[in-house]
Amino acid sequence: MGKLMKKIFLCSIIIATCFYFSGCEKKDSKINVAESNEIIEEKNPDQDSTESDDTPPSTEQTEKTSNGHVVTVLPEPLPRIVKTDDGSNLNFRSEPVDGEKQGQFPNETNVQITKLTNETFMVDGICDAWYYAQDNATPPHEGWVFGGYLSVPNEVEYFSGNDECNTIFLTGIWENDRIIIEIFDDDGTFFLGRKESEGFSGTWKLLDDDTLYVYDCQTYDEDPWTVTYKIKVCTNERLVLVREEDDFTIDLQRGSPRSWDEL
Repeated sequence: MGKLMKKIFLCSIIIATCFYFSGCEKKDSKINVAESNEIIEEKNPDQDSTESDDTPPSTEQTEKTSNGHVVTVLPEPLPRIVKTDDGSNLNFRSEPVDGEKQGQFPNETNVQITKLTNETFMVDGICDAWYYAQDNATPPHEGWVFGGYLSVPNEVEYFSGNDECNTIFLTGIWENDRIIIEIFDDDGTFFLGRKESEGFSGTWKLLDDDTLYVYDCQTYDEDPWTVTYKIKVCTNERLVLVREEDDFTIDLQRGSPRSWDEL
C-alpha cells in the first residue's frame, strides 16, 4: 500500500507539472497574438488616411498635339502681351514648333494663354516653351506662338495723382509703333489713327473718374459714335489708356508734331 501511495503521489506531481507548463505556453501565445494585433492596429490608421486623402486632384490636364508634342492645358487663361525685339508681328501656327503658319499677331497685342508645351525649345538664342494664344478679336485669332516673344502685361495702377489727370499732361501727341493719338486742348478735338491706315476724330472731355470720354467720333460718312478710355497712367512722357468696352490697352509715349499726310 505504501508503494501504491508513492506511485500515486509521483503521478500527481507529473500531471500537475504538465498542466503548469501547458498553461505557460498558452499564456505566451496570447501575448504574442496581442502584440501582433497592436502592430496591425498601428498600420490601419495610416492605410485609412491614405484611402481617405481629401487632397483635390490637380486641375491641370495634359494632351498631345497632332505632331506629337505633350502640352499642359491651363486651368485658367494667363494674360500675356506680344513683345518682339524689332516691333514686328508674331506668327501663330496650327501646331507648336513646325505647324503651318496661320496668321500673325501685331506687336503689343494682348492675348490669353490656354496651353503650353511641356518641353522648351531654342529659337533665336531664346529658350522657352510654345504657347497657345488667343486675342480679343471677334471671332478671335488663335494659334501656337513661341513664348520668347511674349511678356507679362505691365501691372500699372490707375492714375493716383490729385483729383484728376492734369490736362497739361494729357494734351499733345502720343504714339507707339502702330497708333498715333492727338489730343488738342484749344478746340477739344481728339484724333486716333493707325499708322499707314485710316483713323477717326471726335470731341473729348475728361471725367472726374479719370475717364477720357470721346463723343461725336466719325470716319468719313459713318454715323457718329462714342468711345471711352480709362486712364491708367498719365505723365508727361507716358499715356496708358484702356478701352472700357473690350479691355483693349493702348500704351503710348510722347510723340512729336507731324502733318496729317504722315499718318
